[in-house]
Amino acid sequence: FLAYGAEVMAGLKRPWIFTWGNHDQVSDLPKAHQLLKNASGSLYAGDRSGGNYVVRIGPESQPWLELFCLNSGKEGLKQPAREWMGDVVRQLPVYQPEHTGRVAVFHIPLRQYSAAWEHPQTRGFKGEGVSYYQEDGKNLSCFVQHSIRSTICGHNHTNDYEGITENTRLIYGRATGLQGYGGDVLPKGAKLYEYDPETRDLTWKTVLPDGTIWQPLSGEKSEKNS
Repeated sequence: FLAYGAEVMAGLKRPWIFTWGNHDQVSDLPKAHQLLKNASGSLYAGDRSGGNYVVRIGPESQPWLELFCLNSGKEGLKQPAREWMGDVVRQLPVYQPEHTGRVAVFHIPLRQYSAAWEHPQTRGFKGEGVSYYQEDGKNLSCFVQHSIRSTICGHNHTNDYEGITENTRLIYGRATGLQGYGGDVLPKGAKLYEYDPETRDLTWKTVLPDGTIWQPLSGEKSEKNS
């Protein structure tokens, strides 16, 4: 399935990233790393760092955006991911941080996604509880320390919302695919993210297969009736 997925992504003729999650189990991990790294269009660079890597977009001396692609594994982000972030941030070139946006991308959500739903500016749809598994709740403060002010996760197929906690935007992607659960609650689709390097503004909209665009306003939220 990994080879099939890489082929599908390559067929889009666009650069793409991959983050490891709880369903990504392989029998030959080194081979999987190399397949991901060498696939057409892939920006994957986690073969020597436990599946964690940074994608820097823009000029080398002053990138516009840095994507911290993190391996949440089977249980959620833990101390190894935090240690890796600390090491890699210290190794990055010194530049004006106010001109570079940083976004963390991973599969299993943080614990704080639950609290973020209660924020008055939250927008989107919640169809189930936040399944953070054994994520220990310490990663958000690590993100703040490293000037990461937006996060993107997946995992919960019937959640598609953005909330705010500790001045950090916690965003769910949109479940994509035909076989996963939840399509009867929240139609499958995709999330389109756009980033303005001048304003450092990250925006998103959900796109459905028929071309319908869903972009809720601040404070516009709803949840599945229990």
